[in-house]
Amino acid sequence: MNTLLQVQQLSVSFGQREVVHAIDFDIGKGEKVALVGESGSGKTISALSLLGLARGAQVKGQCLFDGQDLLRMNEPHLQGIRGSQIAMIFQEPMTALNPLFTIGEQIAELLQWKEAHRVNLLGNAPLNYSMTRAFLSLVDVLTVIRINSRAVNVNAQ
Repeated sequence: MNTLLQVQQLSVSFGQREVVHAIDFDIGKGEKVALVGESGSGKTISALSLLGLARGAQVKGQCLFDGQDLLRMNEPHLQGIRGSQIAMIFQEPMTALNPLFTIGEQIAELLQWKEAHRVNLLGNAPLNYSMTRAFLSLVDVLTVIRINSRAVNVNAQ
């Protein structure tokens, strides 16, 4: 397996209370993974911690993403890879995906926003990153993770 994400001894605490206890897992390139468990078992806080989004948490361990330790990255570096290279779909369905739009439309919109935001962070003039271009990027992303674009109803408008 060609490892893309390697999590070792991930522990998450809030104050004196440890809520995630030294978990380990690997995700290979091209794998699609669902983190499942009982309510309150630490699924969401584990994922949030890996992305630097667990406010107030003390996070220990190592999380190598494509060879770089996410837990040691500064915020601007994390912002640069969140959403474009690594992401999570939150468990709350009312805030994660909108059933009125296809998954393809929602991912393409994220890619469009992310590209415009990245360009602005670099101090450049915003690009005209059209939805058509975003859909083409989406097809590329889906191809990399081996999801057939027809499965998420990808049609450029």
